[in-house]
Amino acid sequence: FDTRSIAGMHDVKDVIHWDPTKYLNIYICKGAAGLAGHAIVPSAADTIPQWDGIVIVHSSVGSIGTGSPTTSVVLTHEIGHYLNLQHMWGGNNVPGYPYLPVADAGNCSYDDGVTDTPNTIGWQTCNTASQSCGSLDNIQNFMEYAYCPAMFTLGQKLRMHAALNAPIAGRNNLWTATNLIETGVNNPSAFCKTDFNISKTYVCLGESVNFADLSYDSVTYRNWVFEGGTPNTSTDSAVSVSYNTPGTYSVKLYSGNGSSNDSLIKEELITVYPSATANSIIDGFEAATSFEQSQFTPILVNGIGWEINQNLGKNSSQCIFVDHNTTFNGLKNELISEPLDMSSIPNATLSFDYAYAKTVNNSQDKMTVKIRGNCNSGWITKKTLSPNTLNTVNGVVTGDFFPSNSSEWKHIDISNITNANLTGNFQIKITFESKNGNNVFIDNVNFLNPAQLGLLQNDVSFRIYPNPTNSNIYITTNSESTVTYTIYNTIGKLLTTGNLVKNTPIEMAQYPAGIYLIELKSANGLIGREKVIKQ
Repeated sequence: FDTRSIAGMHDVKDVIHWDPTKYLNIYICKGAAGLAGHAIVPSAADTIPQWDGIVIVHSSVGSIGTGSPTTSVVLTHEIGHYLNLQHMWGGNNVPGYPYLPVADAGNCSYDDGVTDTPNTIGWQTCNTASQSCGSLDNIQNFMEYAYCPAMFTLGQKLRMHAALNAPIAGRNNLWTATNLIETGVNNPSAFCKTDFNISKTYVCLGESVNFADLSYDSVTYRNWVFEGGTPNTSTDSAVSVSYNTPGTYSVKLYSGNGSSNDSLIKEELITVYPSATANSIIDGFEAATSFEQSQFTPILVNGIGWEINQNLGKNSSQCIFVDHNTTFNGLKNELISEPLDMSSIPNATLSFDYAYAKTVNNSQDKMTVKIRGNCNSGWITKKTLSPNTLNTVNGVVTGDFFPSNSSEWKHIDISNITNANLTGNFQIKITFESKNGNNVFIDNVNFLNPAQLGLLQNDVSFRIYPNPTNSNIYITTNSESTVTYTIYNTIGKLLTTGNLVKNTPIEMAQYPAGIYLIELKSANGLIGREKVIKQ
């Protein structure tokens, strides 16, 4: 990339600059000369045409990705400058030009050149009752700094129309019929590409997913194929599809205009959770080589994703983590549990260990823990770990953080989950939002009423999966010492015993269908027992 896009000064326009009398050039950069954006008014652009255009920070464009609904108003503000509007208190912040600082008491003596906008000192907060220069301020104007805009005035509209009708900087050429044809705006629409979006990718049994055709342009036909879904096919532009069988499914869309056509296949797009069978989470991630061996699924929202770390853990060898660093900002990574049948398990408590270090004192990273009773209900926040609470080490760590000992971990218990929340299709979601932060680690996730497993001694937890099974089972535990397992049938007969070996299955295929009891012991005594269903 060109380094001029980092600072976002006027020289970024030297990288590429289309004829400004035909196009509005917008440069989306990492920085914008220390501002959210900047643009020169027509009179300045007429004098220095190579500076004509808008430079804007990437986080101030759009409402998704690094942008947000709040900051997305900046581009409208800068287009106001491009069309000859000043700030509400007068002037315009442009590199190399003098400007009036916002909120200065002396700004009452200046004007923005529009008769129906009241004089103001300028605002960065949304106090709609403010009267800074003797009359009610127009806080909700796009040319304010208050980030709560809703309007331009009629006078501002007339001033922008005048700019578009004046030859200054060639603004009057932009909308001419000739220019619209030359720039392709008035060309007949042609079919270009098949595309679609989706409301969610991970669903529970029976849950619906909404699909929308985004193919462009002039689409005259389309055909969907929803593997595993109901309906299985459709020709509508928007379709709601339900999924009633666990698994992972692809979606295909064919579209065109009769002479041109295209297709898009998204493999393994939809994952449908099975019915809830587990009634607890006991996940130390010790034997996991992928999340398929965990009780959690990582959901990539707009981040880089949760990963299994096979070198670190809280008093163990493995954990999960998000590999962030200080260059990431506004990224979100979710971790969602498998559905749990908690309908007969009262007073369950969620606990886990976590490790994190701030890179700067004013870091805004945070972690939230949410629950929901079923797939169609909204998520309920049960815990928010702000930067100061999330930090598990003293001070800041400027490089990548990796916990070096158990003292750099914290333990948390979340017990405010009421029995009314504990349903037959219960889920947990842990979200980490990075804002110029560092790596975050999680280990030893437990969600249970301790009495349901009999014993969990010496802070040792375990998990047996899959359960039910028709062949092998795996057992994971965070015990540091050798663990032995014993399998009993329903009348208490000992069937087999052995030592747990990491990532090694225990064969159950030789046993008839039924219920079996697995008992785990270490050198410190009994760890616990759990029933396993052999199908």
